[in-house]
Amino acid sequence: MPLRPFLRIVASGRRTARNLSAEEAERAFRIVLSGRAPVAQVAAFLVALRWKGETVDELIGFTRAARAEANLPAPGAVDSLVSVGTPLAGREKALPLEASGAIVAAACGARVFFVGDPAPLEGEGVSAADVFQELGVGFTDDVGRAERMLEGPGLAVLSAAKVLPGMRRLDSLREDVEVRTALHTVEKLLAIGECPVLVGAAAGPVLGVAADVLRGLGHRRGILLQAPEGSVVPSLIAPTKGLEIDGDALTTLVVDPEDYGFLTSREPLAASPGPRAAAASVRALLLGEHGPARDATLLCAALLQYAARTVPSISEGVGRATEAIDRGKAERVLDALKAL
Repeated sequence: MPLRPFLRIVASGRRTARNLSAEEAERAFRIVLSGRAPVAQVAAFLVALRWKGETVDELIGFTRAARAEANLPAPGAVDSLVSVGTPLAGREKALPLEASGAIVAAACGARVFFVGDPAPLEGEGVSAADVFQELGVGFTDDVGRAERMLEGPGLAVLSAAKVLPGMRRLDSLREDVEVRTALHTVEKLLAIGECPVLVGAAAGPVLGVAADVLRGLGHRRGILLQAPEGSVVPSLIAPTKGLEIDGDALTTLVVDPEDYGFLTSREPLAASPGPRAAAASVRALLLGEHGPARDATLLCAALLQYAARTVPSISEGVGRATEAIDRGKAERVLDALKAL
């Protein structure tokens, strides 16, 4: 089926346009991912949805389609597992400390999975996958290797191009359209099954919608965080807002750096631009260097543990993360990942 009928539904005018059902959205997004529809139709469809406003059902349908097409790991158990949803584009200003946060959380007993690639477009900043690539660990295009990483050291970063080639074919379209579309949401939701998730959300009144999408996808445990640049690394200069999903309960979550003694005047920055400098900053903090990068890493690692239910509170997660760095556990995870 071509994409045109779905485009007519969402872009036929104020009087006749309507929202897609979850089932219609799933069929439409399968067409988008297949590459069968003309690029102009795909762009028009995504932009029409953007200006109409994507509904919960539409985002659920899109994500179901993406997950059905995705080549994701199938670990033997999901105890202590957490999938991370963070933008595939690089961080333009701050360090991508999802990388160090994941290593430290793995050293604390969580099993951390996320999808990523080196920043696809020049000038897009540095991504967590860029950092892993520079460190020589964690980033892989082999699903079997990702499963072994989860079962061993406890961390796997799987190539987005390997997981879902259809999404990566749309990179040039994303660059040309230059507005935020449903693609930006779906890429964050390439999670393993219905396991716990830690997902970065865009600024604005979107947290409730995002929580409804996650619950509609079957996630009974999750944290949504409005951190800088849509990441999952809390701010060090102001409280970071979020929502916590725990079964049927949905509660407000605020991560205030002052509560943990981490409040500072600036976010963590690399000494110079580029993946090599970012990786050097990550390596230094894992070896014990103090500063804003370490503090933000501790908060991120604590949230990963808390989402995975390996600690009862963020405060305890910070304590365990601090111990993991200071006692060399995080460094040993780094070495174990290099050896795989």
